[in-house]
Amino acid sequence: MASLLRHKAFNPAAVMAAAIALGLAAAAPVRAEQAPDPGQPAPQVGGKHRQAELPPLQLDRLIEIALQENPELAALRNRIAAARAKAPQARSLPDPMLAVSFDDVFGLDRGIMLEARQMIPWPGKLRLMSEAAALSAERTVTDYTEKAYEIVAQVKQTYYDLYFLDKSIEITLANKDLLADFVKLAETKYSVGAGIQQDVLRAQVAQSRILGELLMLRQQRISARARLNALLNRPPDAPLGAAAELTRSRVALSQAALQEMALERRAMLKGMRLMTAEAQSMRALAQRELKPDLELRLGVSPAQEMGSRAQVTGMVMLTLPLYRRTKQDKAIEQRAAEVAAAQSDYEAQKTMVSAMTGELVAMLEQSDRQAELLRTGIIPQAQLSLESARAGYQVNRVDFLTLLDNQMALYDDLRDYYRAVTDYDKGVADLERTVGTPLGGTQPGAAPSTGSGQVVPHAGARSPDRAQR
Repeated sequence: MASLLRHKAFNPAAVMAAAIALGLAAAAPVRAEQAPDPGQPAPQVGGKHRQAELPPLQLDRLIEIALQENPELAALRNRIAAARAKAPQARSLPDPMLAVSFDDVFGLDRGIMLEARQMIPWPGKLRLMSEAAALSAERTVTDYTEKAYEIVAQVKQTYYDLYFLDKSIEITLANKDLLADFVKLAETKYSVGAGIQQDVLRAQVAQSRILGELLMLRQQRISARARLNALLNRPPDAPLGAAAELTRSRVALSQAALQEMALERRAMLKGMRLMTAEAQSMRALAQRELKPDLELRLGVSPAQEMGSRAQVTGMVMLTLPLYRRTKQDKAIEQRAAEVAAAQSDYEAQKTMVSAMTGELVAMLEQSDRQAELLRTGIIPQAQLSLESARAGYQVNRVDFLTLLDNQMALYDDLRDYYRAVTDYDKGVADLERTVGTPLGGTQPGAAPSTGSGQVVPHAGARSPDRAQR
């Protein structure tokens, strides 16, 4: 036991397995395993309760499947294709018209005239309409990127929920086995007159509560499995193996650096900047509406008699903005208000993203400190306290309630440790979505490149900037 105290780091996940191995034997020194560095996988819980029926889940593979199969992302890829098809339409002239007119339709001196018409917008209008359409298409790409980061964050957070539930189930099963030993111990002492019946009842009640906790945890895992399968576009009851061991890593960037990164890379903010630019193009187009559009007409009348010449006529028509006070001026006013609204929305979202980044950084620091405190302080102390209580109970120096309280405290501390670990990783996933760039691990796939007409999913891209192009 003294050797345990000399170790600065302690493996919390081995505690429950060690407690079962001790069983009813007298308290003995326990060899503490060296706790892993932050970059090493998390420790294993008792081996006999591991879920080994299915291969362990791999987070990178789950993210890849979600980016390829998620129906929301598939819908956004189709919207990108539709938006890209609008730009060529916007910069094209209106379709020309061909007219055929007849003179004296029912008479003998019937003539025919062919006329071609072409509407030509005032110079600059087509360019502005094409520019607005291109900006709108680019904005759908940022919508895709934003949704991709959201889906990746949801996959990661649900995966970490599964990991926590798997660890909790393992710890609960180990605790159930140990409580069964406590029941036998209390019954043995009671049968020889060294204990009281109340100790047996307390142990049985604690064991029943553990069974209820186990049922609840398994139901929660079913719910988490359904959520993850939905993100992967699979049936909700599709089987999923246990989550693989986590590799802990800390976010090394400062809060200021993360906030600056968010303002630069967050797809939602880029989309709002594009929305402002689109509104500015539409305002410029509304101002051009004060200029007249042209309509060119060219007519040809075939020769009616031999030796006569065909007649060619031409005409230029202009639109006149006679109702500009109630039409064009109001359209300019409308577009100006839309520009101001888009700029205000952007500033509001910038403030929200900065605040959210700071809040998540603070939460990560709290979760990290909590995990370290449990791993290096609380759990080793709880283990020593349990061993001391067990040894004291066997020689009638400690009552059964104290032994039971120490065991349940260790059980709660182990679960709190894994909750703090997964809360940290879930916070990192949320921070990645808020900042708009991966902070480590698999990156959400890049949005389709704006230079290509083909929309295809991209999974596992390694350049954060690609998701923002």
